[in-house]
Amino acid sequence: MGYVRINLKADARKRRASIITTAIFTALFIGMGAVSLILERPTVSETENRDLETLPGFSLQSYLSGSFAAQLDKYFTDTVPFRDKLTEYAAVLENAKGIPSPQFYGVKIVNPESAEMIDALEPDTLTEPAVPDEKIRTADLTDGTSPMPAETVSPSVTAPLTASAPSVSLGTETSPSAGSSDDEEFVGDISDFLNNGILVDGVDMYGEKAGIMLFGGNDKQGERYANLISSYKRELGDSVNVYNMVVPTSVEFYLPKKYSKFSNSEKREIEFIYSKLTDGVIPVDAYSAIEAHKDEYIYFRTDHHWTDLGAYYAYTAFCDAIGQTPPALSDYTVKTKDEPFVGSLFGYTNNIILKNNPDTFTYYMTKSDFKGETYNYRTITLSEANPIYHQYATGSNMYGMFLGGDGYHVKITTSAGTGRKIVVFKESYGNAFAPYLIDSFDEIYVIDIRYFGKNALQYIKDVGATDVLFINNVFAANTSKLIDGIERLLISPTGTIVYTAPAETTSVPVETDQQGLPIGQVSQTQPPQQTVQGQQMQQVQQTQPNQQVQQQTQPPSANTQAAQPAQPAQT
Repeated sequence: MGYVRINLKADARKRRASIITTAIFTALFIGMGAVSLILERPTVSETENRDLETLPGFSLQSYLSGSFAAQLDKYFTDTVPFRDKLTEYAAVLENAKGIPSPQFYGVKIVNPESAEMIDALEPDTLTEPAVPDEKIRTADLTDGTSPMPAETVSPSVTAPLTASAPSVSLGTETSPSAGSSDDEEFVGDISDFLNNGILVDGVDMYGEKAGIMLFGGNDKQGERYANLISSYKRELGDSVNVYNMVVPTSVEFYLPKKYSKFSNSEKREIEFIYSKLTDGVIPVDAYSAIEAHKDEYIYFRTDHHWTDLGAYYAYTAFCDAIGQTPPALSDYTVKTKDEPFVGSLFGYTNNIILKNNPDTFTYYMTKSDFKGETYNYRTITLSEANPIYHQYATGSNMYGMFLGGDGYHVKITTSAGTGRKIVVFKESYGNAFAPYLIDSFDEIYVIDIRYFGKNALQYIKDVGATDVLFINNVFAANTSKLIDGIERLLISPTGTIVYTAPAETTSVPVETDQQGLPIGQVSQTQPPQQTVQGQQMQQVQQTQPNQQVQQQTQPPSANTQAAQPAQPAQT
């Protein structure tokens, strides 16, 4: 009997323990679910540099098709409260356990046995993860009025024009061994060391650990890119200089030699693109200028962008092409952020090595007078003042210090007195480059290829541009969707903005628009906004965080020098 009582007591204890465990688990499960519903859900991932999924709109059609449920699932999965912190803690834990970071996209770069690059691989969101920082809203299609350009004067073209693109040699082939002392060729599966096409193992830049993105290359897209740039020159004629600058990335100079067979030559790809330029497009040899300074801090180690110093050396190459002498580095105000910078490569990989080896963020500010303005990139109406150097930018969005981010159409009026106006078509590499043009052009119009709501040719004519520059990193110049954007800007009256009919479930027929190109770089953090009464020519040293100006309802007078295009066609 005693034995039976002991067993009964043991069974009772087990039942109580089981009930308590179940109750705790159920409470935690319900509690975490309730908290996830109550707490504010993030809209942006700073570590991954992208906008997160949005709550889908309900319609009977989407519900019956299953797309609503699928999108709702993506929304709740992608916007877990404290998402970035939880991801960071998970990366630290997995690193401590010896588990490699997850491969978010499962990108396969090469055939490991033959080391042959897969030509079908085209960098997509990996190459340029960017979205405009302003959300597309229906109301923006009709708000304000679009001012007409000021009186256009005959352009003054000083750079020589040629009948065809000159042959360009980009200097000597760079040895890829600069980043590693281990020159023994790697044998094995490279995918074991890759995360989203990014390599960290054995990569060294400036004596510190770093990450780099392997380059595949795509001659078909490169030739298409060159042909489109040539089409712009053909349409614009001899009155406008058209320049093309394709920028190498860090993998070209810092890839450990043992991995060299897994990444194609960016130098060869750039030379190939330049060889296909026709109709007098002027290629800019940024490669040689950057290569000559590869021992300096010209690329970030934890981010896919170049540094402001790297952009400066590319600017010196551009000055050679336009027949100008660039200011010396000593002519700029040099500043360094107190906060360390951990950029997009960590966001893509969660590799703790990058987290523990942050970058130093140094930038160079012109001392010349200028006035910066931001225009709505869909309606081309004045939106607010733009300090150009957004010194408040912080965290993983620190690269947004230049211009404020990607999704802006920016005009800069300067005191350069050169009689020249330039329109710059760029992706995010152009953000750091554009401010240097303040010392070379009277007016600078900066357009992100992915986000612009007007035909580019008409816009160039409206502002009276004397020069046009296409500046893109070599990944972007091989990316079909970005090249699609260049083509849309050439042929579409509304540029890369696609106007669509309202959904069937919309009770009031209201025209809506959506971005025509895929998601890319994350919206940049905005500063506190403050209304101002006017805009004055300013010294960069006195630049304050971005201040919002009053909505313009009438075109500015000609003496404001605000050359602005006509309103885009409505459909």
